[in-house]
Amino acid sequence: MLTLFGPALVALAGAHWAGVPMHGSMRVLKLRNIAVHALSKSDDQTPIPARTSVYQTLSDSQITNIHDAADALFNVLDRNGDNSISEQELASHLLLARYTEEAILTLFQTLDVDSDGSVSRVELREAFVRHPPLRNAPAMGTLEKSKRAAVHVEADKIFSAINLNQDGLLSLQELQEYLAVTDGEEYVPAAVSKIFKTLDGNSDGSITPSEFRGGYVRYRAVRLALSRYQ
Repeated sequence: MLTLFGPALVALAGAHWAGVPMHGSMRVLKLRNIAVHALSKSDDQTPIPARTSVYQTLSDSQITNIHDAADALFNVLDRNGDNSISEQELASHLLLARYTEEAILTLFQTLDVDSDGSVSRVELREAFVRHPPLRNAPAMGTLEKSKRAAVHVEADKIFSAINLNQDGLLSLQELQEYLAVTDGEEYVPAAVSKIFKTLDGNSDGSITPSEFRGGYVRYRAVRLALSRYQ
């Protein structure tokens, strides 16, 4: 079960993506390999609780926040805008965060509940509800509130880089131009639009520095996707 990812993912989430340097890249890789090995070798066959019982332990606001985090990740991963996540799309993102190929495959198989070769938005949302470690995992979940202030300077720098006309507001076109230079599969306009909506808090068609900070420092996937070009 993904709960075995817990100790390693939480430890990495607290350091590597909080603006705090990790000491020794080999240690990071070792932690990830240990976690995925434990997952793949687990004999725990405990059935997943019924959907209703899982949701009954959470408040409406908690469910909304969890789904928002899952949606932010989904929007970043879905580069071709087909409303599903392929193993290649997941790998393109997580390899940047130094996940091993074995870990990515194990994670993808866990997320792809119906084994149809892709992960839907519903499947990703359900995974975030059922497997709490995902909610804080490096490059996937959310950054703890206590650590977000440390990333504000970085967020402001990225905002300035995207805001080509320096008018203090990000447009969809500016974000599209910024994401046009990508490694691997290109972001199609529909995919960029979804990322834009993730950051446009009041849905008025432009992103203020405050809105950008909010999404950038909260969602680890957004941070990785936008900071990789700097």
